[in-house]
Amino acid sequence: MRRITILSAFLWLAPAAAQAEPLTIQDLAGAYRVPVRVEFLHPERPFRTEHVLEIIPYGQGSFYINTQINGHHACTLSGIAEVEGSRLVYRSVPGEDDPWPACTFSLRLHAGRIVFDDAEGACRRLYCGVSAGFDNVSFDARSRRPLGNLSRIRSSAGYGEAVAIYERLLQWRAIQPKQP
Repeated sequence: MRRITILSAFLWLAPAAAQAEPLTIQDLAGAYRVPVRVEFLHPERPFRTEHVLEIIPYGQGSFYINTQINGHHACTLSGIAEVEGSRLVYRSVPGEDDPWPACTFSLRLHAGRIVFDDAEGACRRLYCGVSAGFDNVSFDARSRRPLGNLSRIRSSAGYGEAVAIYERLLQWRAIQPKQP
């Protein structure tokens, strides 16, 4: 009788668990890896690599993101991204002498996948090799793994540089004229 009770409870709870709240951008902190197979001149011996995404809480409403997109050439972008609605948005500091527009890169959750958006292509020009880009790159949100040693990540040179750039962006925003 006890088995029947447990089985009926499981069958009753299973649909409720399947209809759980969808993930939000705040739920995505973790590490993601996607194996990639790159064919060079000899397709019988492809190069195996991986795409990497790390999302680490930084402060209230912001996260450190680190992404490496690998293939024939690579993209490497890391910085502090802010939550804007249902997206994490990274913005580079606009430069007075920079011939390229500032980079605006975002991550969003769509159909259970973390999808990249570099709509203007400025991030590709700043952070990618010639034949690389962020287009058509996504990560399965269910493949999230624990981050591991956060103190090691936060003491890394990349993290320190991302924080310094973010502070410059905040300073730049503070001196901009207020829009009516």
